[in-house]
Amino acid sequence: MRSEAGTDQDGVPLDQQTVTLRPSTTNAKPTEASGLFATRFQSAFGTPPDQSAAEGYYAARRIDLAVRTLGDVDDRCALIAALAATNEGSE
Repeated sequence: MRSEAGTDQDGVPLDQQTVTLRPSTTNAKPTEASGLFATRFQSAFGTPPDQSAAEGYYAARRIDLAVRTLGDVDDRCALIAALAATNEGSE
């Protein structure tokens, strides 16, 4: 996750207000939640989820968890801390 100004991985300029979420660690051992995700993805798209689908899903879950915990995204430092709390993975 970035907290300083710079550029993203594609060289697009970022300002001081930009928070970039990097992929977290995904649990290699299947869990009930990951099994539900895989089943629902397969049902919706007719194919098992690939790594990109799983990373996107877990990024969205991390954002959801952080925003629900905070109630909003107005406090940038608190948002960065809430996202950082899931750097090592989340269920």
